[in-house]
Amino acid sequence: MKRKAVMQLPEAQTKKMGKVLTLQTMDEILILNYWEDRALVGRYCMNTKTHEYATYYADGSWREQKLMSLMGYNPAYYSYYSVGHDVAFDPVAAKENIMAFLPPEYGENDPYVSIGHHEEEYSREKRDQKELRRIERIREKMNQIPKLPDDFKTWIHRVAAGEKDFGFYDKDKSEWSCTACGKTFGESDIEHEPGQKKIKNNQIFFCPECHKNIRAKKRSKGVSLRTCAVVLQNVNQRAGVARYIDVCIDWGYTGRTVKTSEAVRILLLRDSPRYACELYYGQGCRSDWGAYGEHFDDKNPSNRRIGEGYLHPEGIQEALKGTYFSDWDKLFHQLAQAGKQLDYNRLMISQGNRDLINTVEYLFKGRFDRLLLETSRKISPYTCEYYGPLKIRGKSIEQVFGLRDRQLINRIRNCDGGENILAWLRWSEQSAKKIDEETLNWLTKSDIKQEDLSFLTAPMSPRQVMNYIEKQRADGYKGKSARTILNQWSDYLSMCRGQKKDISDELVYRPRQLKRRHDEIVEEIRKQRMIEEMKRSKKAAAEAAKKMREKYPGAEEILGEIKEKYEYSNDEYMMIVPQRLTEIITEGNALHHCAGSSERYFERIMQRETYICFLRKAAEPQTPYYTIEVEPGGTIRQHRSYYDEEPGVQEIRGFLREWQREIKKRLKAEDHKLAHISAQKRRKNIEELQAKNNLRVLKGLEEDFMEAI
Repeated sequence: MKRKAVMQLPEAQTKKMGKVLTLQTMDEILILNYWEDRALVGRYCMNTKTHEYATYYADGSWREQKLMSLMGYNPAYYSYYSVGHDVAFDPVAAKENIMAFLPPEYGENDPYVSIGHHEEEYSREKRDQKELRRIERIREKMNQIPKLPDDFKTWIHRVAAGEKDFGFYDKDKSEWSCTACGKTFGESDIEHEPGQKKIKNNQIFFCPECHKNIRAKKRSKGVSLRTCAVVLQNVNQRAGVARYIDVCIDWGYTGRTVKTSEAVRILLLRDSPRYACELYYGQGCRSDWGAYGEHFDDKNPSNRRIGEGYLHPEGIQEALKGTYFSDWDKLFHQLAQAGKQLDYNRLMISQGNRDLINTVEYLFKGRFDRLLLETSRKISPYTCEYYGPLKIRGKSIEQVFGLRDRQLINRIRNCDGGENILAWLRWSEQSAKKIDEETLNWLTKSDIKQEDLSFLTAPMSPRQVMNYIEKQRADGYKGKSARTILNQWSDYLSMCRGQKKDISDELVYRPRQLKRRHDEIVEEIRKQRMIEEMKRSKKAAAEAAKKMREKYPGAEEILGEIKEKYEYSNDEYMMIVPQRLTEIITEGNALHHCAGSSERYFERIMQRETYICFLRKAAEPQTPYYTIEVEPGGTIRQHRSYYDEEPGVQEIRGFLREWQREIKKRLKAEDHKLAHISAQKRRKNIEELQAKNNLRVLKGLEEDFMEAI
């Protein structure tokens, strides 16, 4: 645009009052002067060949704005088909003259519409060119990434699969095929054990061709292992790179193959004043396994993720040198040499946290493998800080572990314990109550934490708890997990408290037949509630609210805090946050589902794991319709209506999606942190349900689940 020349060209004047456009041309530039009551507002200019446009305002500024903006119309609300009716041309023939200067390919007789087409075409071309330049910049960076190490496939096979291979049997050919060497051989070529004529399925035997131990596979055509790898490489003087690669190792009759799909590349910047790194995501799905080539962008439409992986031992120091992550180089090399599968990305997030580096080094060299893995998972991507149970700023190992007795620390190593065992041994030391190895192993296997036993007010040792749960498993809960029985026990005692039973009485808190007593008190409460519902009064409601506030302190305050953030409505539905716990009980009773009878929902509110909201029809705001259990990030765990039925479920799910989009704008960093913790607890609960094959509950949770947008 020839801006100086336009400014030197005098404006075409007008004598008309009101809104007026006068026309001028200069070479290929079309100039429209916009006047209001004979005062110049601005001059709109368009290059009729390149479609470039700009507006010169009377205050002396140039802006890349459309003609309609100059005339006072907001482009967000108006189109060129509906503007300019109150603007006159001077002379009138200027309207036809404008069309003479614009290319006629659009076939439009309205000058405004024709100008709008040219503006849109120019903006589109500009956006396309900008996007092409952006893509080219990324392509240039990615082209500098070195190829994967030559030994990558043999290395990942060694560290992830322990170099194992198989022998697959082809019944039609009566031949074996070794995945290690790829050669075939008959049954007679194999050296059998004394008295054995044929190799059995899953038996280990020597391949007669390569003499490697392989496992026999007679009932399957293939075996697969999926894992992740991390490769650190130097790129150039400005950056190193951390490459996170999904790996699939397939064994079959035709041999062994290693497929890769690179998920994320993180450029580790050197001497950058603003950023420590740049992230680029693989654009293909992991299931493609690189079949369409590897392409990267700073956007993540395929939802690629960074997970725990094995670190390739070569090139670490060169990649990290001069970056914010250089303090990890020696330790990372040692971890890689040892073949440790960790969340290396989270470790790098902490950058130069020397306390964490020293702690990780001690855990590694002290052979605390499980605790090392769990520690690598406990660095927050939001704060870059470690948030696990270890006291990493401690001056001695006793201070770091929070244990005075070194023998207890050795017990953690000997049983390869993690954070749960550490917590139990801290309890043991503080309470001066010993935990034997059998109980400790049971607590580890069952993943039972101290807080899981907080419902017990009677003095019971972990050993007594283990014996009681195992006895109940044999009597009334055959095939159930220890955690399932523990939850039933907790629910039972919770109901006993509500019924004012003496829970210090051993016959109450430790019944001989837990399942029978649990079912009996459920039926008893159901009958009482039917009567209480008929006699409910304001006085009773106030008394119940007082008790709930005492039992779950802070829960109602939490509901009050989230009210403004989570409430939302449209013409059909509304989402309401209850302000009293008694409202949740009333809602559950009215809809006859578990939100009103199980106290675990109130505990989750108090711990900010999930919240309870009410979905109502806008036309009937006082009538219960759906009860929603939602995580802090907006993910919906459950939605239940009358007797757990789901009337109009498709319509309400549409509203819930709209609600998720709306509250996404309101969430803060703390909400995202709470959502991350809640998601971990949800996944753990699902794993427990899967372990006990509770298909009915799993199916219901899967149908209800709506992840936050």
